[in-house]
Amino acid sequence: MIKTTNKQTNIGQSIAKGAAWMLALRSSIKIISFASTIILARLLTPDDFGIIALAMSVYALIELIRSFGFGTVLIQKQDSTREHYDTAWTLQVLFSIISAILLASIAKPTAIFYEDTRLVPVLLALSSMILISGLSNIGVVDFQKNMTFNKVFSIELVPKIVSFSTTIPLAIYLGNYWALLIGMISNTTTTLVLSYTMHKFRPKLSLKFYREIMGFSIWLLANNILFFINTHAPNITLGKTIGIGSVGLFSISQEIANLASAEISAPINRSAFPGLAKFSNDPLNLKKTYLLVMSSICLLAAPTSIGVMVTAPHFVPIFLGEKWISAIPLIQTISIASLLTAINSCSGYLYLATGRPNVVTKLFLIQTSILIPSIIYASQSYGLEGTAKAILATSAIALIMTKATIIRTENITISDIIKSISRPLISSIIMGLAINKVFEDADNNITNLILEITLGATIFITATAAIWILCKTPEGPESHILSSLQRIITKEQK
Repeated sequence: MIKTTNKQTNIGQSIAKGAAWMLALRSSIKIISFASTIILARLLTPDDFGIIALAMSVYALIELIRSFGFGTVLIQKQDSTREHYDTAWTLQVLFSIISAILLASIAKPTAIFYEDTRLVPVLLALSSMILISGLSNIGVVDFQKNMTFNKVFSIELVPKIVSFSTTIPLAIYLGNYWALLIGMISNTTTTLVLSYTMHKFRPKLSLKFYREIMGFSIWLLANNILFFINTHAPNITLGKTIGIGSVGLFSISQEIANLASAEISAPINRSAFPGLAKFSNDPLNLKKTYLLVMSSICLLAAPTSIGVMVTAPHFVPIFLGEKWISAIPLIQTISIASLLTAINSCSGYLYLATGRPNVVTKLFLIQTSILIPSIIYASQSYGLEGTAKAILATSAIALIMTKATIIRTENITISDIIKSISRPLISSIIMGLAINKVFEDADNNITNLILEITLGATIFITATAAIWILCKTPEGPESHILSSLQRIITKEQK
């Protein structure tokens, strides 16, 4: 059994607090995003969402030029100096200018390729967004590096509120995709302003440490390129093989289904990364922290993903409307893929924290080589549902492959991994089966949906507690949650 040190306990508590802030942030953003999606789905058409989704895929492709992860380098490098920050900011600005020029130059060729002239002004507007974001203050990286996640909460939530407040009125007034575009630009502009008002660091032009920073960042660039391909391949492929309307339908399905990977695992991993980096030379505590992070992600992601899967037939017609009914099977399939991705996500951060981004690159490369041909074949032969199943199959293969690598390269066994994720998985499956049985023939109304969610939460919590007790209360996220509740109760009594 691994003995817990004071350092591990302190950093573990910081990770837990950071995860709470990040989950609160992502939950707040998701509530805003979900409300926005529901309102906009009734104000706009799948074609409006499709043109923006396709343009954002092209935007993300060009963004790769500046996706060197300079912030990640500064976090991983514990002894970063002022000159390191200045160099990172200078490189950020330079690559942003190059990216903006390139995006503007390919606007017309892209519109010709997809046979839609609307893409020209949209991509030109997005090029200005690159310039705005490139000027952001690199000093705010300290908020994450020093694990002051309350400041990260503020600097990321406020722009979302501004964007929401801008997009909805414009959607009512304009009634087209320009409302979405202007809302995104307002988000980026607000982030720029906050980065300088919330942090006193003022960057200067410098390239003193560009070799050192680029040496690590080049692997992050490779990872980001492969991540882009994995993320945007469906939209790019579907836009050509089926049509832009299909891109809108698929992108909304992904947004709803990816609650687990995007809205739960991402904030936990983000808060855990600085802690993992501090244990980069401490294998025992690194292992303990990694397993705790993976178990915590599964505890939240499993009930979310399975809950989305079993309630999709009800909430889609209620919230999105009848014109989105065909999204139901897509959401159900992608939600399971999202769960597998969430469980797998912390592995990459383990390698990044220990200065081995090349391992992540190799794993991503194999996954991409499987995904791309699968999506091309599935979309042409089986349409949208085939594409969703191709994503699910690739996620399963990636999970097996990555965990096998972890077992081979780290002091972690398959038994450690199974113990970390089995309890929440079993509880979530029990929850999903119960909801499906009770509400299988229920009417599509908001009351039944609320009852589904309430029953699901009750069953999951009860099953989780029972299984944890039957397993003789092992150390894990359940024990951390119980300890946190006990501390809160003790403080209130005092």
